[in-house]
Amino acid sequence: AIQSGLITEEERRELVHADLIVRGIREGQPTWLVVEVSGTIEFYDIERALKRSQLLARSTGENVLPVVAGELCPEEFLRDALRKGVWVILDGRTFAPTQIHR
Repeated sequence: AIQSGLITEEERRELVHADLIVRGIREGQPTWLVVEVSGTIEFYDIERALKRSQLLARSTGENVLPVVAGELCPEEFLRDALRKGVWVILDGRTFAPTQIHR
């Protein structure tokens, strides 16, 4: 991706600091998950997941889903993540971006 000019060396360094990157098949398409893990999910976890998922999408040209995972997540951060298209795994429960909590 660097040699092709898709991302810079600085962006590559940002991407390799993701807590977890997983590749699988979703609805018949190769799909990546960029996961940021924290005991308590906060704003910066959501922003890192978004930024790093965008970098990976540019690098691979494949589908990438941003994900945050943790034990606790204040309601305001849960709503923010879902509004921004970030999946949330909270103490074993999964919240899809379409599940906006009001």
